[in-house]
Amino acid sequence: MFLMTSNSSKRAFITELLDRESTSEDDYETSSFSPILQRYRNSKDESQKDYIRACKHCGVVPLTVFLRQLGEKSMSLRFQLLSQKAIKSCAIALLRNSKLQSLDLEGCQIRPSGAKYMFDVLEKRTNITEINLGSNKLGTEGLQWIVRLLQSNHHIKSINLSGMLYNVVALETRSVLKISC
Repeated sequence: MFLMTSNSSKRAFITELLDRESTSEDDYETSSFSPILQRYRNSKDESQKDYIRACKHCGVVPLTVFLRQLGEKSMSLRFQLLSQKAIKSCAIALLRNSKLQSLDLEGCQIRPSGAKYMFDVLEKRTNITEINLGSNKLGTEGLQWIVRLLQSNHHIKSINLSGMLYNVVALETRSVLKISC
């Protein structure tokens, strides 16, 4: 559900990525990935393997700070400047992560497409109950994804959208959501 194409091709991409069982060295050999992959190549955590595959597919270098925290209950990527491809790779890894409960993405430069990726993850992963998306650039479209999430899922106990007053005012004018910051 991550590409802006038809639903069947979206599912095909995710299915293909997650269903790959091969973890041989040849699959992951990319010169820029090698130092990072040496440490996580034999991981038993499927979400770490998914993340490495997603990074390779998206053409981004894996973030060790993300890899280290995948097995934890809380994750902070606060003020890590993430490209949209990096956010997509993170979202793919989080789809199979059942341990994470709190996700802090404050100031990560998340844009509307990144909000869509997070919507896809949070819609499926009921274990994530707290999320901080403050100080991002979600825009009206990104906030609409968050509104859809809050309307359809009741497992989110806490969401921080601080630092986006302009976007909230734009949404209030459209009568989509009313939030006080």
